[in-house]
Amino acid sequence: VLFRSGQTVFATFVVKFFLDHMATCAPGVYSRSTMCEWCFAFFNIAFDATQYLDLHQETITIGSGSEKESKASAQGPIPSWAMYIVDIFFGFHYFSIVLQLYQDVFFLPMVAMEYTLDCLLVVAPAITLILAFRPCQIIASGLIGGIPAYIVFYGISVFFGYISFDFTQSASWRIITVGTGAIFIHLAMYSRYFITKHSIDNSPADITRLGLSLPLGLVVNMSLRIMFVSLDPLHVHAVYNLVIGLVLGGMCTFMMAKRATFVLKNVNKDPESRLADHDTDTTSRHVKLPGWALGTAFGSVVSLSFVMAIHSGILPRYIGLNPYPAGVYLVLAFMAGIFFSNKITLNHRSPVIGTATSLVGFFLFYTSTVQSNRMFEKRSSPTYPTGHNTPLESVNVDNWYADDMSGSPMLSFIGAMAMMFGLASLWPMTMEQAVMFHRQFRLGKQGQPALMSYDIALNIAQFLPLLMHVYVVCFPFVPMGPLFRDRVYIPYIISITALGGSLLVVSKFNSQYGAMFSNRARVGSLPNTVGVALLILLAVCIVGRIVGAPSNASQPEYSNGPSDAELALAKRMAVAQVAGHVYTPKAEEESLVESVKHIASINAIIWTVHFGQDNYGADSTYRMINLIKEQNPGIVGILESDAARPMNGNRDFIEHIGYSLGFDYADYGPTTFDSTFGCALITKFPIVYIRRYVTPSPVGELGCLIHSKLNIHGVITNVYVGHNGNTQHLSDRRLQAQLLGKLAIANPGPSIFLGYLTTAVNKDNYHWFANPDSDRVGGLFRDTAYSMYRERVWERIDTDGYVGPVDSEDEHLPVLEQQYKRPPPGEKLRIFEYPDLHRNSTAHPRFEYLDRYCQYMLYKTGNPLEEKSTYNAAPYELKLLNWQRVLDIRELSDTEIQLGQFLFHRPEKS
Repeated sequence: VLFRSGQTVFATFVVKFFLDHMATCAPGVYSRSTMCEWCFAFFNIAFDATQYLDLHQETITIGSGSEKESKASAQGPIPSWAMYIVDIFFGFHYFSIVLQLYQDVFFLPMVAMEYTLDCLLVVAPAITLILAFRPCQIIASGLIGGIPAYIVFYGISVFFGYISFDFTQSASWRIITVGTGAIFIHLAMYSRYFITKHSIDNSPADITRLGLSLPLGLVVNMSLRIMFVSLDPLHVHAVYNLVIGLVLGGMCTFMMAKRATFVLKNVNKDPESRLADHDTDTTSRHVKLPGWALGTAFGSVVSLSFVMAIHSGILPRYIGLNPYPAGVYLVLAFMAGIFFSNKITLNHRSPVIGTATSLVGFFLFYTSTVQSNRMFEKRSSPTYPTGHNTPLESVNVDNWYADDMSGSPMLSFIGAMAMMFGLASLWPMTMEQAVMFHRQFRLGKQGQPALMSYDIALNIAQFLPLLMHVYVVCFPFVPMGPLFRDRVYIPYIISITALGGSLLVVSKFNSQYGAMFSNRARVGSLPNTVGVALLILLAVCIVGRIVGAPSNASQPEYSNGPSDAELALAKRMAVAQVAGHVYTPKAEEESLVESVKHIASINAIIWTVHFGQDNYGADSTYRMINLIKEQNPGIVGILESDAARPMNGNRDFIEHIGYSLGFDYADYGPTTFDSTFGCALITKFPIVYIRRYVTPSPVGELGCLIHSKLNIHGVITNVYVGHNGNTQHLSDRRLQAQLLGKLAIANPGPSIFLGYLTTAVNKDNYHWFANPDSDRVGGLFRDTAYSMYRERVWERIDTDGYVGPVDSEDEHLPVLEQQYKRPPPGEKLRIFEYPDLHRNSTAHPRFEYLDRYCQYMLYKTGNPLEEKSTYNAAPYELKLLNWQRVLDIRELSDTEIQLGQFLFHRPEKS
């Protein structure tokens, strides 16, 4: 059906484009006709090739048949290697779709600040509860149109799960479609794995493939995310969404239907026996298994996988390591755990091995290193503990102290590898026991209660830890949030101990159950060829990442600062860049261009990016990167950046931005262990010093601040990126503003701040960190917007733009500055020019200065006269060339980009 449809569609387009060519001769139309003709030929050949599936078991024998032919006929129309592809794809599909649902649902209440009924689809996994009832079991295990119902469920899940990609302008429709996909993938897998007799032929190879499809799907997921730098390509790229999602998903559904039809015809001949029933196992028929323990085990292993095993770069972010190549070793550890568990002879001690490995690994992972500088209030503080009722005038950051970074990230990483190994080793035994439980005890002919403890325990164990991961970050905004404030270790420990403990209970519940563990005749081993194929896939993904990397744009590390000639050339190139021109160097300057290009305007940007989702909840990573490239930055500050959590899609777009820009240097900010919303620094300049502060936040969300020192062409420059608290959390904002000012005074020299400060200009906490008056800076920051307004020459160049009334409080301003307010909608915009920059703007410089509350860009020149304390001044000062707001952000965020362009110059000798 798929290939015949492709023939029809492309044949139609061949005719359409050919007629367009004959009628218009428009450029490219004939090429499109030819391309569609090739696609038609491909689908035609592919359609003919499907005859292999229909005739695979047909033979023409002259003489006696061979044993090989008999085996080929026995395995049906779809060979076993193809069924591994099918089941691994659907294992991958399960995690991909459900994680996308969590990401889309989280967007509405936490980013879009609204809640709609479609958000209730977040509980889609609970749909399996209806299959606890016998009538629903009979429907789900029956036939629809002559094929098993679960295959229809798979097809619906593939269609809706990936068609959601096309709803780029509606967050609600995205949730509805991907939620429908999540509902049907749960119905399909539960029906096929647990209740439908003709889903497999009950051979050891079939049971093994079924039990390992989910963990092997995780391996594929992690491998692809290495190649696509943390992103799931099926939900961010149209081509992969179509080819891998819809087309490959349709083909896998088709092959599964062919296999199931064969099994139904040749193995399960009794049409009345549609439900799984294996009462022939007299060894364990009378064992009453603890369903609640099996449900807890299955829910816990799924929950842990969503947190740490969908993207291998997640755990390194907890301990301050780069996701690549660390993630590659974690994938290998996970694969080793799967093969270890599948190859050994299971017994009642086997869960102990996996659980102990995971718990010891988590202990090392959590305790071996601290890679952030957390701030704590001194117990001797007169306001301890600072809270909602603490008088604001009593709040003082001097009563707080910061921890130092400590420990060994590599020892912690060994713990992460142990966690991955342990989790993977528990997957096969969990799956095997769950399948055995349903097929031998629950769904036999003797009858079972409708809703069992298994169903309830599974949903609690899967959903509750994931909800806790939301609470540890969003605690100020959710009921009972403070109970989980900054306690990310709680869901990890709960899930690991619940998984291992429940498996241990099952294995020791009855001594007769030991036979089910050790009986490898029932459950076969994973073929080595599958492991080799997955290793090849991992290698291909690594090569694809390397080959697809753009050219390196980072600056080499200089030991000396720029010369006068380099500074002069840099200024000429920078002014031309601001004006939108390309400076053509003179003959004597050509030898300097290569060394000057990195400082020919030191462009810095700050942007709050909503965890990489646009205003409609669609992934914005690629579009965001293109817009960032347009600003030609050397320093990028990103806020709301920590997406290394299930509700944010387990993505790492900080890694992706750095990779796409060709920048070698980046810092993730406070680690994922620190439960902030995230602030990150990406730069082409070498980072020579880093501090990651979890800023004083006694009341609201945890603030973050990066203090780095960059080697910018041999000049050590302080660069800060920070995110302060919310408006209603007064104590937090006061302490965080004081901290920023304290750091500015304590670190003299050229400096740039990029961040989110939640304060009005010249009000509230503004003067704790900034003093726009250059004569009285006192070691604090200058304001880039103020410098453009007061210290840069500008003029209005139009004569017919809007002129509005003047407020009485503005009458003291010069005439040109009285008309600073934005023209009302429908009125003609005014045009202002900065003559020395040859740049025009439709926004009044005074308006640009006053119209800020959240994002700010500040700087310090490094002039000793502007510092509060004396220091050995560098022979270079930082000069602001240009600052502007980029409002054309194309629905990628509700916050503009701020762009600052700086230059170094030598101070005049007094």
